[in-house]
Amino acid sequence: MARSTSSKRPRASAEDVTLDLPPFPGFDRKGFQFLKEIAQNNVREWLTDERKSIYRDHLVEPMKQLLGELRMRFAEEGLPYTPDPAASLFRLYRDTRFSKDKRPFKTNIGAVVPFKGEGKEGLGNYLHIQPGSCFYGGGAYFMEPAGLRSLRERLAADPAAFRKILAKVEKEFSPLQGEKLKRGPAGYEKDHPAMDLLLYTQMWISKQFPDKLAMSRELVDWIVEMSRKSLEFNIYLHDAIRG
Repeated sequence: MARSTSSKRPRASAEDVTLDLPPFPGFDRKGFQFLKEIAQNNVREWLTDERKSIYRDHLVEPMKQLLGELRMRFAEEGLPYTPDPAASLFRLYRDTRFSKDKRPFKTNIGAVVPFKGEGKEGLGNYLHIQPGSCFYGGGAYFMEPAGLRSLRERLAADPAAFRKILAKVEKEFSPLQGEKLKRGPAGYEKDHPAMDLLLYTQMWISKQFPDKLAMSRELVDWIVEMSRKSLEFNIYLHDAIRG
């Protein structure tokens, strides 16, 4: 029998959060212009010291301020997400070791908003800032085999419980996304009533938002609200995968 997603959830306490950062001012046009230009000039020679300073001052620093303010808000409201201004940001440089695409830079700035107790590649949400393609959302993007097996066992036992959560979250976010197997996993009949769900090796949802919102302090309240609306989805995945 699957456990209810209303099971007790981890809480961040305000006492755990001691950050000395100014309030998030909104990303600015200079930061967005940097991202547009690096997309058109994605070679190492383009990233001069002066441009690195623009990236740091107009993208990295505002992102740290945003994560710090969100961490405080989540703690105050009892939402179990723990973004870390010092550790949650992704690097500008792409890992090209195993990719045919050798462009050195990402054309966005991104950061994780992890579920409490999770690491950078754990469960939780993700914030993506890119001109014309900003989005927020999350779930389980990386799953180890043991966690994936545990999730499948729970889905197979009571698919209706997860479908009920999906029906609610998909009213606000995208339909369920993620990579899938081409055929059913071993141990399950091909006509299993949860087969459409058992095929997933990732599970996440997202919601796009306009650049104008990213440039506003209103982004803080919006992310808090979206984090609340995705909470039941994340709790289900956390309980099922972590056990």
